[in-house]
Amino acid sequence: MLVFIDLVLSIVIFVNGYRLQNSLPLKYHVSGVIQLPYAEISEPFESWIDSELGFSRIDYYGGAAKTVQRKGKGTQDFGANYKIVPVSNEAVLNKLTCFEVDGSEDALMDIQ
Repeated sequence: MLVFIDLVLSIVIFVNGYRLQNSLPLKYHVSGVIQLPYAEISEPFESWIDSELGFSRIDYYGGAAKTVQRKGKGTQDFGANYKIVPVSNEAVLNKLTCFEVDGSEDALMDIQ
């Protein structure tokens, strides 16, 4: 199924460092709304990227759900992805929980 993603809100780029060869900033912040018209979903997001440090973060729905991506730094460090979301069960309601997925030699993690 072909999904069209339409970023509707303003895109604001704050440059906080040197530029890459293709003129993209090494650090930036962007916010918007992902719209999936066929599913009638509008998902607000906010994202930060720091290419120098190798980290990126995306918040959804005003910070209710967060993802953090950490790029690997060497031969034994393949990076990791973290997802911080509220989890509910019979004992707790909306407890913030962090899930981690480590990268591997075959599946290197990178910033998004």
